Formats: sequence, structure tokens, C-alpha cells
Amino acid sequence: MSKITTERYDPVRIERIRHFLESNTEKGKPKFYEIFVDNLKAVDKTDDIGCFDEYKMYMDENTQMIKILIYTSTENCPRNDKFIFSVHNAQEEKRQEQLNGIEIQSKIDTAIQQERERNLVLQLQKELDETKEKLQDAEEYADALEEKLESHQQEFQQFKAKRVGLTEMNTGRLVGYVTDYFIKSYPSLVHKVPMLSTLSGFLTEENALPEQFDGIPPVPSESTVSFSKQTTDKTASKQSDSDIDIKLAFIKEMEDAFPEDQLQQVFDIIKAMAAHPDQVSAVHAFFYQSKTK
Repeated sequence: MSKITTERYDPVRIERIRHFLESNTEKGKPKFYEIFVDNLKAVDKTDDIGCFDEYKMYMDENTQMIKILIYTSTENCPRNDKFIFSVHNAQEEKRQEQLNGIEIQSKIDTAIQQERERNLVLQLQKELDETKEKLQDAEEYADALEEKLESHQQEFQQFKAKRVGLTEMNTGRLVGYVTDYFIKSYPSLVHKVPMLSTLSGFLTEENALPEQFDGIPPVPSESTVSFSKQTTDKTASKQSDSDIDIKLAFIKEMEDAFPEDQLQQVFDIIKAMAAHPDQVSAVHAFFYQSKTK
């Protein structure tokens, strides 16, 4: 619905209308308008803001009315808002406009500046709110990191308090723990390697492994073999550390050389040769045939 505004001629008011049209043009949404001086169309319908002031060329001391039509939609749409300014004494108004030209321009500049400052304040307030939100997120993230750090520190202190240092164990006890873990992890090999049973005899009197081995899952095996801590005589318990190191090195070398399935097959071969020692030469010749020749 069109609006009609009637008021006394005021150059400041007209200048504000001009600024309104100019602002819409800058935003990419120009509006069409036309201006009448009395009954004469001083400015044809256009969206060019540069033509706005042409109406002043048609004003004189006899001018009684200035009418500005601003179309609210497209150029061809008849709907418009009308601003009608009555000029009671055109000559006096013109003279007053000339006398107060500086004051009028000052009012215009002040109004424009106030609008710009208002927009700037709104923009700064928006940026401030965004910064506060980012700061809050950062503080929450820092608190979460601090909680994780405290948790890790507590876990480390608990582990440090519980752990058994290697320097606190003699070689025989350490070997016993390692061997016992190996036998528990590979129960199917316990009867295939006599030396494992021998090394297992070096277990200490404690039944539990030290906490360094806690949490290590046993290797699954196809068969389950029950076993108990074997006892060794006093002579075996006095076996030198060097012999134990050699046997551990042998076990490590075998584990590094073969995967578990092949390792079991190797010990099956060793067991078979132990049962049939007369076949050792034949097996040896099979692998070293060129050398025997």
C-alpha cells in the first residue's frame, strides 16, 4: 500500500531522501524515483541518483509544491510512496536556504556521521561477542587439557610407586620371571624344549610376576597345558648367569627367526630327533648335502 507524506518544505528533509536513495544504490538495490515541481515533472522516472538535484533548476519564487515519488518495487510497478513538500513562500525559503546553507550541510553531515557511528558500534559489538565466545571455548579446552595432564601425572606416580626396579632383582630372579612368562605365553612348547623347564626352575619364591609384566596378554595357543612351578635341586639353582644368558639368547634367536607356527614345527623336529637320534645324520645330510659330498 502506497504512503503519502505531506509536510512543509525542508531542504534537510529532502536531502535525507536523497541520501536514502544513494544508500540503496550503494547496496546494489537502487530504487526508481521521479520529482515534480508544482505540476511539472522536473526529473523523469530513473534510478540514477545523479539526476536528483535537477529539480532545483525549476524552482523559483512562485513555486508552491515539490513532490517526490519513490517506487517501492520495479520500474514498471505503479506502487510508490509520495513525499509532498508545500512551499509557502518560495522566495523566502530560497533566501533562507542560501543564508543557512552551511548550517544545513552541517546538519546533513552530522546525521550521516551519526548513522555511520551507529553501524560501527554494532559491528564492534558483534566482533566483541565473537571474541568472547572464542575465549570461552579456549578456556574450556585448556581446562580439559589440564584435567588430562593431572590424570596422567597421577597414573605415572602410581606406576612409579608400584614398579619393581631391575636393579632390585638379581639375574636369577629376572630370568625366572621372563622364562615363566614365556612358558605361560607358549604352553604348547613347554614339553618340547627341555631347557625351558630348566630355566623355569629359577623362579623366585613369589608366585606372581612383577608388575612390569602386568597387562601383557598371553599368546593364544591351540592346546591348553597345565603346569606348576618346577623345583630344581641346589646344583641347578647355582647355575652361572652366563649359562642363563646363553639359553635366553638362544630362545630369543629362535623367536626372531621363526613365526609361532614354524617355531612349533622346529621344536617338533627337535623332539623327533631326540626320540630317534639315529636320524640326526640323515636330517643333517638333507640340508648340508653339498658339504658332505
